[in-house]
Formats: sequence, structure tokens, C-alpha cells
Amino acid sequence: MLLMAPTVYVMRYLNARQESRPELRQKALEYIQVGYSRELQYKHPDGSFSAFGTSDDSGSTWLTAFVLKVFSQAHGAQLVEVDQSIAHTAAKWLVNTAQSESGQFQPKGRVIHSEMVGGVTDDKASVSLTAFVTGALLEAHKAGLLPADAEGGLSAALQYLMDAAHDTNYAKVLVAHTLTMAAAQESQGLPVPPGLAAAAAAALDDMQAIAVTEGTMTHWAPKEQPSSDDDKAVGERCSSCYVAHAGGPEVEMTGYAMSTMITALGEDALADGFPVAKWLLSERSPTGGWRSTQDTTVALEGLSAYGALSSASPPDMTVTVRYTQPASASRRRLKAESVEKTLTLNAGNYDVLQVLELPVGQEVDVTVEGSGKAIMTVGTVWHTRAMPSEPTFLVRSSVGRKEGSSSLLQKVDIERVQGSGEGMVIGAIQLFSGMVPRESSLKQLKESKYSCNGAVKRVDYANDEISVYIDSLKVGDAPCELEVEMDREVVVENLKPTTVEVYEYYEPVRNGATETSPDFTTRVSLQSSSGACRAASDFRGLAVALMSLLAAAMAAYL
Repeated sequence: MLLMAPTVYVMRYLNARQESRPELRQKALEYIQVGYSRELQYKHPDGSFSAFGTSDDSGSTWLTAFVLKVFSQAHGAQLVEVDQSIAHTAAKWLVNTAQSESGQFQPKGRVIHSEMVGGVTDDKASVSLTAFVTGALLEAHKAGLLPADAEGGLSAALQYLMDAAHDTNYAKVLVAHTLTMAAAQESQGLPVPPGLAAAAAAALDDMQAIAVTEGTMTHWAPKEQPSSDDDKAVGERCSSCYVAHAGGPEVEMTGYAMSTMITALGEDALADGFPVAKWLLSERSPTGGWRSTQDTTVALEGLSAYGALSSASPPDMTVTVRYTQPASASRRRLKAESVEKTLTLNAGNYDVLQVLELPVGQEVDVTVEGSGKAIMTVGTVWHTRAMPSEPTFLVRSSVGRKEGSSSLLQKVDIERVQGSGEGMVIGAIQLFSGMVPRESSLKQLKESKYSCNGAVKRVDYANDEISVYIDSLKVGDAPCELEVEMDREVVVENLKPTTVEVYEYYEPVRNGATETSPDFTTRVSLQSSSGACRAASDFRGLAVALMSLLAAAMAAYL
């Protein structure tokens, strides 16, 4: 689902620009159809959805809302024909099962996205979750997929958001986003509480008031909670992230804020949203995404909407880049050379990324001629060891021969030492070269109640790595114990240590890791090749004796 959503936003962008792009469209539509079909595997009989389907005890409020949102967006853009009964049962489950009499939505099931619960008390977290679920119901209404008997629950949720106190910045952004959407749909026949338009305008002002402007860029950041060690990671700069530095919640909030501005301001958001778009683009990782799949999805939703809006006035400009290429004997360049490169941006290519590789340490001169707006990002990529930080998880790993078997057994112990414990945890176990896990071991790892105290929800194996999806792991819980039985498929000499990394799915910077030593291979090798060692020793002794005799004979001859 998290991979289907970005594709939907790309297609909505192409539709807004009325671009054909047949090959891209065909591939994107295939991805959307596959994502739609695959997500149905995680549907519960009551209409809800959860991360692992019917293997979970109940559906998840957050995931059901997220599925309803993306399905509705895809259906509304005519990208896939969503079965109306699927959308209806999901919406009814949210209103009838997850909503209280006050209008707020409760976190039923596992809310695997930790920032959805705000990292604060339940009362405050309900505002963030209610805003998110209400936004999904609004998307369903916009796409014509909201059943009539769910409209009352939607109205009650809007009233709750209008009346509730939302002290955290995260909640303020989500409330502004949701109320602005509702105000825009009021003219489309959406039944809304009295005073919604005024409440939406006030929420928008509150959101704008907490914006952080640094130079020519603007973004939004969560409210700091210095009393909690876990919250120090929220809204602060990430010391181990290169080149981008902001945390996932900052990216997510800024993406929501961008979408809110476009809905509220229309074309006026072109100017006001430019510093926001500039910040989002500057915070991308070298691979093009952001911190996690979730914040990447929200950021892309905001940027694609901004790009579609700006397509009405594409740039027409020429960018000239001048720099000095230093002398290099290895490249047969005996003296420094002046280099000038020109980039052209117009209606035909302004949405195509153009990249130049520049020498490090040289001054770069850029001149621009023409009209319009474009964003130029200069990124430096280097390799360095990350600064030491306190780990979120304590990880231990060892490997030894399994008693009474020719296989090897790797044991991993995981403990959370800080953090709230909300959200899914991933344990990535890297295997030694030449080793393969036993199928029975992978099955037991998932199904045994003793594996991580029964918290293992899914186990994947690919590219010599086992990924274990852990439903919950909190400070003070009994150690999460994992065992993997392996066989040697190929003999590999001089094995190197492997790693076991544990991290939060939605906040990978909260992690812990350890190395697994291959010392066991020394004992195994000596046991299996002791005869060969003796033979080699005897051969070397014989060779020395023959060389001595040959030297003596040559001396006598001479």
C-alpha cells in the first residue's frame, strides 16, 4: 500500500498536466492494479485492514483509514475501479467500531505508525489520529465512495476536531489539513457542522504561525518534549543522516502543510508554497526519497500537487554553470581547465531532473537568463563513519554448531533501552556468505510463540538477509529471542563478520546493531582439514630434504 500511494500521486500529476506518456502510464497503472489486489489480502471479514491481515487479532484504525484514503484517491482519479463494497465496509468499520460518541477515533488494533499517536498522552494522540481518519473519510466522500450512513460519523469527527484542544504542532498541522479539505468540499454537498469555514481559516492561521523559516526555506517541526528521552529524536537534526538532516515527522508535517496551502489558497500557493517546496526538495536523500516510506509518501503528495499547480506557468530559462576543472595526472589533464555547461528549462522538459557532476572544492558560478522558477540543489556525497549515539535497541548475536546436527544455529537477543515502544520494529539478520537458512527454521521463527515472545508477525528472506517484523517491543519487556538454523551451501574461506540491525520501521534512525563473529569457521575448518595439514607438513619436510641434497651435489660438482 505504501508503494501504491506514490504511484497514484504521480499519475494525478500527469493527469493534471494532461500529459500522455504512454509507457510511464502503462507501468504506473500496472503498479496500482497490483497494489490494489495485493492490499485486499490484508482485509478482515469485518471490512477493516491490518498490517498482517487475519493473522492479527483485529483491524487497525490507522491502516484501514490509509487504505480507504489511497483507494479513494485512485478511484477518484479513474486509475483503478475500486469495489464500492470494499470502501463502504472500511468506512463503516471506522465509524461503527473505531469511533467514540464524542466523534474521536480510537487506535484499534496496532497503530504501527508511531507518530500517529503523537508520542504523547492518549488524549492528545486522539486528535492526530482523528484528523488522519477524518481526512480518509473526506477522500472517500470526494470519490463518491462514502456510504450515506457514515456521513453522520464524518460530521461528528469534524465537530470533535473543531472543539478539541491540539497543543502539539503535529496535531495543528493535521487538523488544519483536514478542516481545509472539509471546507473545500462543503460546496459539493458535504454535510458539515456550523462554523466549519471559520474554524478551517483559524486552523490555517495556527498552522502558518508555527512555520519555521530559515533563509529562503520554510518547514514545520514537531513541538520539542525535553522531558522525554525518546522525544529528543523528534524535530531535532539527525546526526547520522547525510546529506539530508531533518527527521521523518518534520518531512511529513511539511508535506501535509504543502497540501493544505494548495487546497486553501489555490494558485496563490505558487508563491507562498515555493519556500516549502524548496525545503522538501533540499531534504531528500541521495536516492531521491526521505526518511521512511510514510513521510516520503506524504511529501510526494504535497510536491506533486504543487507541481501540477505550477504546470500552468512553466519556466523558460537558460542556466549556465561555470567552474574550473583542476589538473589531474591520472586523467592526463596537465593543467586546470575552465568549463562551461548550459542547462535549458522550458515547457517540454521542466519536470525532468537534470544533473551535473562538479569537482569538489572548486568555486561554481551560476547565471540564469529568462523567466520562471526552478530549484537548483547542490549536494556533496562523502563516506564517513557516523557519529556515535545512544542506541535505541541493545542487540546481541552469536553463532555455534547445533548440538546433534551438522547445521549452525544463530541466536539473536534484542532489548529496547529507550523510546516509547509504539510502532513496528524490524530485525535484519545478515547471513554469512555461503550459508542458507532452513525452511523449517524460518517457519518456526514466525509461528513459534517463543520467538520474540510471540511478537513476530512476518519473516522474509532475500539477498542473504532475513527480515523479521516485530509487532511491538517496549522498554522493560523480556528480551526478544530469535533463533535461525543455517546450513553451509557453499564453502567460503576468510569469512567476514556479519551484522544484525534492529530499527523502528517508521523511524529508522532509532536503531541498534551488532556484529556476528565468524570465529566458528576456524574450529570447523581445523576439524575438517587436519589430515590435509599433516600431509602438507610432511610434504614441506620432504621438499626441504631434497633441496639440501641437491645443494650438496651441486657443491661437490663445482
